[in-house]
Amino acid sequence: MIGIILSAGKADSAISQIYNNIPTGLIPINGRPVISHIVKSFSEIGITEIYVSVGYEKEKLIKYAQNLTSDKIALTFIETDPLKGAGNSLCSILERVNAAEILISVADTIFDFKKLDFSKDFILAANDYYDSEKWCLVESKNGIVTKFIDKELRKESSEKLALVGVYYLKHFNENDLKNLSLNKNLQISDILEIYMKKNPIQVVMVDEWIDVGHIEKYYKAKQQLLSTRFFNSLEVNRLLGTITKRSDKNEKFINEINWQLNLPKNISILFPRIIDYSLENERAFVTMEYYGYPNISELWLYSSLSPSFLKHILENLFSILEIFYREKRDVSKQSYHANYVQKTEDRIRDLINLNSNWNELLNQEELIINDKKYCGWSVLRDHIYKKCESLYHPNDNCLIHGDFCLSNILYDMNNGVVRLIDPRGKWGGESYGDIKYDIAKLRHSICGDYDFIVNDLFEIKQNDYHFTYKVSSSSTLEETRRFFDRKVSEKFDLNKIILIEGLLFISMLPLHNDSLERQYLMFCKAIENFSLLADDGL
Repeated sequence: MIGIILSAGKADSAISQIYNNIPTGLIPINGRPVISHIVKSFSEIGITEIYVSVGYEKEKLIKYAQNLTSDKIALTFIETDPLKGAGNSLCSILERVNAAEILISVADTIFDFKKLDFSKDFILAANDYYDSEKWCLVESKNGIVTKFIDKELRKESSEKLALVGVYYLKHFNENDLKNLSLNKNLQISDILEIYMKKNPIQVVMVDEWIDVGHIEKYYKAKQQLLSTRFFNSLEVNRLLGTITKRSDKNEKFINEINWQLNLPKNISILFPRIIDYSLENERAFVTMEYYGYPNISELWLYSSLSPSFLKHILENLFSILEIFYREKRDVSKQSYHANYVQKTEDRIRDLINLNSNWNELLNQEELIINDKKYCGWSVLRDHIYKKCESLYHPNDNCLIHGDFCLSNILYDMNNGVVRLIDPRGKWGGESYGDIKYDIAKLRHSICGDYDFIVNDLFEIKQNDYHFTYKVSSSSTLEETRRFFDRKVSEKFDLNKIILIEGLLFISMLPLHNDSLERQYLMFCKAIENFSLLADDGL
């Protein structure tokens, strides 16, 4: 069986307004584009050969999707006309493949294919829809398709069903396409009507699928996938617009709740309102307002926002940090040491315990990264920790978020409203901390490619202690990165921010034990950061 993903078209106009015009396959859904979810679902039922139609913004889609290929999954991209119908895209692929058994998914639909029976031809359909102009409808008799009604107004019976966007053809023959003209605007139903003349197609009714193709379904889809992804730790109430969070890490979780409960009123508005909570150990929970805004990480990675608009977003974030900065509080030097030195040492020990091979790499005196020589961690370590002593400054002690990265910042594109989620709760044992830490967290997203790394949008090769990497970042982001550093330098020592950012990358290594490649790249980023401090006496 081969898999086909139809992603040549442009996303729904309302969704494109949020992400500034993107192909359907790149619509972000809780951190990852929809094509990533579909490829994963294909692979879970053993499909290793996948064809993807591309057209609108094809370079951007291909650039991302190529990172989904592996030794087990091969993706082939077929260019088609984005202005033509989905049937044209499907025909272009079917003419290229040599297989009778095919599973087709449109690029704005996520479904768990493991639930399906592949013994007979089928289409997936549902009666949970409205505004039939946007849907291809189907009529059936005894569970077999009798007629397709392509996106016409629903004027007659309410018994018509809507196609979900998943089709399985067990006996496809490319000769059946000979009478179709690609010069016409074809729909998938045109191909299915030819196919069902020889092969009866079952209608499989479904009530659980994720549709990101229409704006009215998109926000519901985000809630659905959020609940599915995090199982019992997050529960979304779609009717009330709330989200309930639980955690196995009770002490940290309770610290987060307490931190938010004690916020000054002028800052609490920046966070979802707490509706209910419990601080009882083993039973702790918090119920908050749910916001469907995209996080800025999704905008940063997948949208095509202009540098001027990105700068506008950063200005808002700097304004929020300024509000935090005004909430002064004493923070001990011990907390600085605990957070910058002791935590780093603890995390390195955790890293070596997880993978003893890291001990050898960390003890190397010299590394080569992208053909440039760098001092290794064993040489840098004592100098870096000595530098950490200069980080303490009483004026920098204030309220901080503690995890001020792009994925924890929601942004409403329509009116510029910012909402913050998932605060750290405590910093080095205290509720307040070093504002430079929040700034460094933001910098490792903006300048350190952190979001590209955690989404595996990179390539890295390692040969002994020689690393070569390339991040799938856009050159259009460089202007925004320079703007960020200029803004930081107006008020703070940029080298100190870069130092903290490097420590962040080092301390995250054991948290990404599921991907050695990700760990290698974060390690390279840390070493590069520390090298930038050479002119400052390191």
